[in-house]
Amino acid sequence: MLKIESDKNKKEMLGVDIDEVVADFMGSFLDFYNSVSGKAYKKQDITRYELWKVLNCTQSDLVSLIYEFHKTPFFKSIKPIEGSTKGIAFLKSKYRLHAITSRQKEIVRETTEWIEYYFKSCFESIEFTDDNALNRKLLKKSSVCNSLGITTLIEDRDSYAEECANKGIRVILLDRPWNRKYKEGGLVKRVYG
Repeated sequence: MLKIESDKNKKEMLGVDIDEVVADFMGSFLDFYNSVSGKAYKKQDITRYELWKVLNCTQSDLVSLIYEFHKTPFFKSIKPIEGSTKGIAFLKSKYRLHAITSRQKEIVRETTEWIEYYFKSCFESIEFTDDNALNRKLLKKSSVCNSLGITTLIEDRDSYAEECANKGIRVILLDRPWNRKYKEGGLVKRVYG
C-alpha cells in the first residue's frame, strides 16, 4: 500500500492520474487496436510511452486511432485497474483527491461519468491537460498541481513524473512496462503492485 506522510489535522491534496493508475486504458486500447489491425499486442509489449513507436505508425496516425477508439465499445468498457477502487477509497479517507489526466477535452463527459461510476465522490475535481489533442497546446500536469496546491502526484508516465519532480512535486511512479527504463530518484519514487 502507498505510504505518504500527511498532517492529521489538515488533509494533504493528492493528484491521481487516470489512465493506467485507476483506469485500464491500455488494455482496452490494445484490444481495439488488435481487432482492427490483426495484431496481438499485450501490455507487456508496450515498453515505451511513445506508443506510435511501438506500433510502428506516425504520431498523427496514433492520435487519429485514439480518437476513433473513443467512439467504440472498447472505450466504453474500460475497467478499473485491479485494486484501484479499494486503494482510492483508502486514500480518500486520508487525502483530498484530484484526478489529473492527459485525456482530451472531447471526452470530458465520458471520463466524468466513468469516474463517478467507479469512484463516486472520491475526487474533488477532474483536471484535463488535453495531451494528444489535435492542434492544441497541452497544459502541464505540474502547472495543474501547483495551481491546486497538490504536493504529490500518482502517475505512470515517466516524462510527467520528471516534469513534476523538476517543479518540486513528489511523484509516486506506478511501475509499468513503458516506464521501467526510468531511473527513480529525488522526488520520484517507484512503487509496484
